Amino acid sequence: MKLSSRLFGSADGCRAKAPFFLHSCRRAFAAPAGGSAGRSRSSVGLVLGSNAKSLVDIPVRPKPRRFFDLKTFKRFILRFKQKEEEAEELLLKRTYTKPLPEGWTVLTFLEKIKIGENAEEIAAAFSSWTDLANATIDELQNIEGLTNQQRRSIVKHIRLYNHGLWPENSYEDYIDKFQAPPLENENKEWTEADDARLLELAAQYDVSFGDPWLYISWEMQRDFVDVQTRYEQLVTIPKV
Repeated sequence: MKLSSRLFGSADGCRAKAPFFLHSCRRAFAAPAGGSAGRSRSSVGLVLGSNAKSLVDIPVRPKPRRFFDLKTFKRFILRFKQKEEEAEELLLKRTYTKPLPEGWTVLTFLEKIKIGENAEEIAAAFSSWTDLANATIDELQNIEGLTNQQRRSIVKHIRLYNHGLWPENSYEDYIDKFQAPPLENENKEWTEADDARLLELAAQYDVSFGDPWLYISWEMQRDFVDVQTRYEQLVTIPKV
């Protein structure tokens, strides 16, 4: 590339001033690049701080220290124990649920307590008597068509039934449940051997003191009143 002598003078002057020209060109072209670099560094410094030159210089914030919350831990432990106790209690109740009388179903129970309307729909909500007998208030509230009065009636009669207070038992039921087995010689005819045994036991237990007839009746396997009446016929009445 030849440069005009008018620009630089003579050829020798061109050779002497060429390095100066190249150096000036480099400074001219480097100025915009340097200015943008300076602006980029200044913008990073504004965002990250005066001392930050790049993303590497961003200070790392330490994570907040976490402490062991003892109160929350105790609260969760208490809640866990309560749930375990509730589950165990429900299991025991379901295992030892008092069965219904023979021939009764869930629908029969609802009809006996005079539940009223929707008895069949309410009975269909429980697969067995065990589910109904151990149903909670929340479970009863989730049944559609069940009124508050019906819900209270169910809870009340289940409690009474578990304590044996409903349905009311007849006199014959009490006799069947609590009557002792009959004695061996009960309602039998008295013989001479029985009379002799009665007099012997009366002398042994001293009928003139206290009330020995309970022991005598057991010894002879006869009713209390029957033994006392027979003694009066043998001893007391003839003396009069």
